[in-house]
Amino acid sequence: MRTEKHSESTVARIVDAAAADSRSLTVNRPRIQFPESTPEHPLGSMLFPQAAKAWLLTRRDHIAPRTYLDYGRHIDTISRSFRNVTLGEITGDMLRDYQRRRRQTAGPGMVNKECGIVCMIRGRIGQPLTDYQRMPLPKDYESPGRALTTAEETKLERVFKAAADHPQWKTAALLSLLSMKCGAGPGEMLSLSLKDVGLDPPHISIPRRGAKRISRERYLELNGTAAWALERLIKRAVDECKCTLPEHYLIPRRNRDHSYDPTRPAQGYRAGLMELLAIAEVKVRRYDFRSPCGESCPEQSTGDA
Repeated sequence: MRTEKHSESTVARIVDAAAADSRSLTVNRPRIQFPESTPEHPLGSMLFPQAAKAWLLTRRDHIAPRTYLDYGRHIDTISRSFRNVTLGEITGDMLRDYQRRRRQTAGPGMVNKECGIVCMIRGRIGQPLTDYQRMPLPKDYESPGRALTTAEETKLERVFKAAADHPQWKTAALLSLLSMKCGAGPGEMLSLSLKDVGLDPPHISIPRRGAKRISRERYLELNGTAAWALERLIKRAVDECKCTLPEHYLIPRRNRDHSYDPTRPAQGYRAGLMELLAIAEVKVRRYDFRSPCGESCPEQSTGDA
């Protein structure tokens, strides 16, 4: 009996000693210091143009090539208004002011895409713009696109061919003529490099970087007016723009000193096209040149124009 009590008292002393050691460790253990706020992301202190381009590079392997190109264009556009503002300084009021000004030259859909870039980047760094509001689309919205009439197409073809040698208008004229005859959109044609086109036989291959969807990648054989326009565009690229490698763009970007950068595609040709449409007295969008089956289709081929 005495041995049993002695054993119980020994166990009790061991338990008490362990509990004391545990309390001592708990009191003396350094407490975890939680930060009062989340550390600022490096992009937040960068000027918006630099922060946006850095963000876009991280998205390269996660989005389609055409989407990557579109994001880059949106960033170039909105950077003109936020070139001297850091990413973290942009507020909802600043975006609303941008919406009011940009709405004078672009539709609500395009403005929402551009502002959406800012929202995505801010969300990436943990500083979402909670007070931002998208511009509403008209409830009775209908596509503004329409098909060209035969008379309009004839008039435009005559004007485009006449402007094919004009130094200021020839790029817009030839691209519009090619679009009207083969059904390729403006973004698809601007994505073409020299390896995507050929004259024996005349053809263009819409690459993945220019196609919104895989189904839009396609090979188009050309003839007549479309082949004539393509031949002149290739000659311009080689002789004037100094495009010599297969990877060089058919329509390269023009630099500030009026030279060309064959490794970068042109951003557009809208200004020249607007002047040509005014001369032809035809109100149409450049996207309306995309006919379901143009002159390049064999069943509609009528020979050289």
